[in-house]
Amino acid sequence: MNRYLERFFDNWYCAKYRRWKKHQGKQERGNILVICRRPLGDTLLCTPFFRELKRNRPDVDIDVICSPQNYNLLEKSPYIHQFFLFDDRVKKHYYIVNLKRCWKLAIETLQSRHYREAYVPSTYMSSMIDGWLAYFSGAEHRTAFSETMNPSAHRQYGGHYDRLFTKILDVEEPRHDVVCNLDILRSCGMEVQQDDCEMWIAEEDRAVVEKLWRAEQIPEHTVKVLVNLSTSITSKDWPVENYIAVCQRLQVRYPVTWILIGAGARAAEYSKRFCQAIPAAHDFTNQTSIRQTMDIIERSDIYLGGDTGPMHMAAAAGLKGVAIYKTAKNCTDMVYNFPVRLYPWKAGIEILQPEKAIPGCEKNCEGKGAHCIKLNTVEQVYEAMDDVMQQWNGSTSDECRGAERAYDA
Repeated sequence: MNRYLERFFDNWYCAKYRRWKKHQGKQERGNILVICRRPLGDTLLCTPFFRELKRNRPDVDIDVICSPQNYNLLEKSPYIHQFFLFDDRVKKHYYIVNLKRCWKLAIETLQSRHYREAYVPSTYMSSMIDGWLAYFSGAEHRTAFSETMNPSAHRQYGGHYDRLFTKILDVEEPRHDVVCNLDILRSCGMEVQQDDCEMWIAEEDRAVVEKLWRAEQIPEHTVKVLVNLSTSITSKDWPVENYIAVCQRLQVRYPVTWILIGAGARAAEYSKRFCQAIPAAHDFTNQTSIRQTMDIIERSDIYLGGDTGPMHMAAAAGLKGVAIYKTAKNCTDMVYNFPVRLYPWKAGIEILQPEKAIPGCEKNCEGKGAHCIKLNTVEQVYEAMDDVMQQWNGSTSDECRGAERAYDA
């Protein structure tokens, strides 16, 4: 849609909301709305925010707007009172269709919840949809990070996003998103006591995984290495053949059980190729929900894979391992510098990334398929994984050899 038409509709609906609100009269407000429509890994990194917000506001309800895809991740949170699912996917007219959706949800549902505060824990991913939801919710105090942190979004929004909030924050220096999210609470006078991420898994989820685990006959006395071959975009996928080469070398030295996870057609294709080369691998691709995948991760010992949601789950579960990033060390654009602001939080997972991007990808790798990420070599990943395997439970080389003999037997 033409940008000027977008501004017209934006201003028209905001004016319509002000006229509508004027006739509603003064109402007592106290509940809190959090708008968290972020990708899977980013959503997991918001879990400390929910916990600390509830600890500071124990007597009010905290409602969350999330995407349908990530509802399973947050559904069992003890800190969230009610969920509203917002799916922004449309075939055409993205801007006006979602503006109308925001208006409909707010007028029919959100307004009756009487929100006093609304928060958008998102640093470099500002979205007009989040701004509309916060504004139309009727919350008196609305807090978010400025659109100016993302120059591309700022050029598109022209200040309209920031004007929908009563308090706008900025990040003066690069920090992890967990820290930035908790800074929202600090800026509002709240106290933060703990910054660990959490995973909430129901007993029925654990029962499903237990059944799958037994069916696969996963051996108990081996190192269970979780291999995550696919990510959200192909440019973040390290080649499957490289994973195979690393794993084939490792299984010569160590008693390893390979556990494959993932979702989607691309993940299924990668897993099929991996299992053809390493038939002993146990493939759970497309067999589990998000929470069930979390349980599989908790049953594993080491993570090997790309920069994706399950990597952050592995970090939350305390796994060690190796994460392979496409972003080079000479990247200075914080919008795309994931190793700086989205690294495995408080975990012993080593990051591998290229020293320098391929010319033309200094801001962000836009190559189709594996591009800059291929600068991470098989030898580098093998050596990093070898170090992790040697350190596993403080094992010595003699213990490893003893485990090898037991495994062979």
